[in-house]
Amino acid sequence: MKKIVTAVLVSGALSTSVLAGDLGVGLGTDMGFGLSAQYKGMINAQLGHAGLAVDYLVLRDNKIAINKDLPGELSWYIGAGAGFFFGEWTGHSGDIDLRVPLGLDWDFHKDWDAYIHIVPSIRIGDNSDWFGYNGGLGVRYYFPTAK
Repeated sequence: MKKIVTAVLVSGALSTSVLAGDLGVGLGTDMGFGLSAQYKGMINAQLGHAGLAVDYLVLRDNKIAINKDLPGELSWYIGAGAGFFFGEWTGHSGDIDLRVPLGLDWDFHKDWDAYIHIVPSIRIGDNSDWFGYNGGLGVRYYFPTAK
């Protein structure tokens, strides 16, 4: 069952991303250290050594003023999504998170961004308390949009 859930989440998150362009991929922490991806600025996916998470960014705004000496643009976001933990050593193997990421995204170069977020969640499973939290940060490179 764990393998089926993981396969469905990964294929759903990545299959549309590769076809449509506007894809950012990088490294970060969230579900442990691992890969981070963002599609069209609205779907975040993290695959780490402790699990997999996919979030849809429900609210996003690019109107945060930053110091004029700093390059790029800073935006905030609020999302909703789910996470799945694997690996017996995590203590949460088989648990599912219903997540609400709250974060900042800094587009510091035309092809690069950095992010940081906190993620309160409700955990479903036999291995943990009902409430959980997580956090993450990372950097991503954006591939040119296919025409």
